[in-house]
Amino acid sequence: MKPKAIKLTVGLASSCALVVSPTLVGNAMSPTALNVPSQSFDDKLDAASSKLSSASKKVRAAKLVLEETNKKLPEAKAKVAKAQAAYKAAQQRTAAAQAKVKKAEAETAKAEAEIERVKGEIQKLREQVGILARAVYVNGGNWQELEMLLEASTPSEFAERLVSYRR
Repeated sequence: MKPKAIKLTVGLASSCALVVSPTLVGNAMSPTALNVPSQSFDDKLDAASSKLSSASKKVRAAKLVLEETNKKLPEAKAKVAKAQAAYKAAQQRTAAAQAKVKKAEAETAKAEAEIERVKGEIQKLREQVGILARAVYVNGGNWQELEMLLEASTPSEFAERLVSYRR
């Protein structure tokens, strides 16, 4: 191309650029061209302010709940301490009762052994009474002595009378 034609082409291109570029720039800055939502900044600010206000209300409500709970906390701690003390006292009573049960079981075993011993003594005394009764019957002894022995009201009284009789 010739220099004059080049100048003309460059000039024409420049003119076109000047006419077309404000249109392109204007279109490029539009919200739809930038893929920006058509919502305005004020609307966004209002939405954020509303969310902040809602969150603040929730925080205040949670703070009130926390304060109420903190007010109830000392009473709850006192109840827990009281319950723990009652539990310890119950454990001590249980331990004391278990000790009493063991003592009672030992005393019962001792009493049962004593009963067996006394039963043995009674059996011996019966045998001795039988021997004495046979001796009195065979020898023609005094029945009054046997009667004195048999009138005893307790086994120990009978044993004492029998010992006295033998002397």
